[in-house]
Amino acid sequence: MIRESEPDGSLPPESHSASRWCSTETEPEHSERVRTEKESLEWDIERGNILLAAEDSVFEFPNAVLLAPYAELDLQDLIAHAKNDDLFALLTIMQRRDVPMKHRNNAARHLTVMGNTSTALSHLVAIELTRANHIFEMEGQVNEQVKTHLVNSLTYVSYGLEQLDVSALRSYLYFVQRHRNGSYALDLEAALSQKEVETVKFARAQFKQYLNHKRQEKYLSTIEEKAFPKVAKRQFEKSLALEYRTFGSLILGSNNLKNMGFDFENLPGCAKRLF
Repeated sequence: MIRESEPDGSLPPESHSASRWCSTETEPEHSERVRTEKESLEWDIERGNILLAAEDSVFEFPNAVLLAPYAELDLQDLIAHAKNDDLFALLTIMQRRDVPMKHRNNAARHLTVMGNTSTALSHLVAIELTRANHIFEMEGQVNEQVKTHLVNSLTYVSYGLEQLDVSALRSYLYFVQRHRNGSYALDLEAALSQKEVETVKFARAQFKQYLNHKRQEKYLSTIEEKAFPKVAKRQFEKSLALEYRTFGSLILGSNNLKNMGFDFENLPGCAKRLF
């Protein structure tokens, strides 16, 4: 299980075959577009891909309206909703700047138990890598604590990709990019040996066991029983293509991704067209 003592998957190689996650993109009819948009929204809600609208942002957040009723709630009322497994309340807690970090971190972990793989996993990756860098700067070396945080972050990345979500990967690559730009001291791609990176597969299995145990307490089905809608694969393809546009060289040059069992050198046909 991912350790919580220090605060806060790879897809099997065969899962990258075009026959599994590359669909044919055609111009859909109006009724088909409406159905696809509905399925996309449902999939975004299921994986927690909903961002709270930011007043100082020029970007649009299409699903932000779902969080609007919670944006101005008193903190105690918001926490009360979250304790009742209200996913929108949990997502709001995780993103509101006035919420103490302890509550935001707990909300992210709670959301992963509920099945979210987007905003929550991205947040957890950022926590682990921020703490790893802090320890590295304090100690001046890559010690076991740094390695633990890094393995944890890669476990979230691996699990997210297994669940057809690139959010955790995007968060990881952002920190890799920051190191190259000189704003993040720790070299994530050099901190672990190949053998240490290969332990992520076992850590992911333990993490899934932990999630299933917590889900059983809530009378939820196991992670393995989850069925992906067709739109999930399409969204994954499109998202992966977008990550290539931003982080292509980092993805292809990542020893950590390769040592976890990923092979992103050959994009499936549809994702390649989108890229």
